[in-house]
Amino acid sequence: MSLGTTVPVIAPWLGYEGVSSARPVRGGDAQWKAYGAALNHVLGHGCALIPWSRINTELDQNAVTTLQLYAWPRPQTRRRLWSMTYGVSVAFPPCLIRFTDPSGGTSDATINAATAATFTHYHLETVADTTANELAPTWTEVNDVGAPKLLWLACHEMPRPEIETAHLGVRLDALGQGRSIYVDDGVGPGAVAAGVDAAFALTSRSGLFTFARGHVDYLTMSSGSWAPVFASGCVPFVRARKETPSSTTNTVGAVVRASSSVGTTGTVRMTFASGGVSTFSITSGLAAAWIDNDVDIACDDLSTSTGYSATPDSVLIEWQRTGGAGAINLHSVVIGNG
Repeated sequence: MSLGTTVPVIAPWLGYEGVSSARPVRGGDAQWKAYGAALNHVLGHGCALIPWSRINTELDQNAVTTLQLYAWPRPQTRRRLWSMTYGVSVAFPPCLIRFTDPSGGTSDATINAATAATFTHYHLETVADTTANELAPTWTEVNDVGAPKLLWLACHEMPRPEIETAHLGVRLDALGQGRSIYVDDGVGPGAVAAGVDAAFALTSRSGLFTFARGHVDYLTMSSGSWAPVFASGCVPFVRARKETPSSTTNTVGAVVRASSSVGTTGTVRMTFASGGVSTFSITSGLAAAWIDNDVDIACDDLSTSTGYSATPDSVLIEWQRTGGAGAINLHSVVIGNG
């Protein structure tokens, strides 16, 4: 059985008492326990899995609307908070919408156009699979009235009150002077070292940009010339975590979900202001599928008061048909720290 350890709400101060130039490091209780508590905070405080994203898709009447999303979940997560904003443009009787999360949990929301034009629905998911990258939540218009839209969507991994040693939690009672040094989960200096190593990969921003459309109102392209995926002037901005003091870029994951007609091919291209370019080839007769790639983008600039680089990294997303007479289709676009 894996023991649990408390996750501090606020990261502790990491003191440097006991560290002197040209002298051995003295590992007192205060230093080791502060380091262990800081790692527990970092690994258990949650993250933005899917940042607030403009969806603007109409929910199907007499059918289920499915969004195909892609994310990089952390193994420590246990619960996710889904936030969804619905909107209506015309008056209609109260509409009941049922949301089903990727783990099978459901909750209902009622939109009443007579009282509000928009309504935000919150749903807590108990995560069944912490390793799945592909997430497919659904919405069902239960009483089939009106034409509500899903306007905005976000998903956050919730902070945890405690974290198991099997998930790199550090037992503070096993740190400090006079304690035995041995190898075990969550125990001793080795646990701190393992937590530091994991923190580089697990504490980066998970989701940076997400675009998705319902399974029936995806975007379609039949032109042989490059064209922006989004309306003119709509350019996402993204930024990665800084890993070393000299880093100016960091590698992130980029994925698109696309499909095509038989005999028709195409390409999606992402061009970043910092110089990175990532292309995605859509093959002939492709059933809706994920196509992934890696790309280097600008990271934090710690020389500024805000941490932002002087020129935030924008990304121009374009696509074109490269062969055939049919259409290529775009269902989702996601950028994140995979």
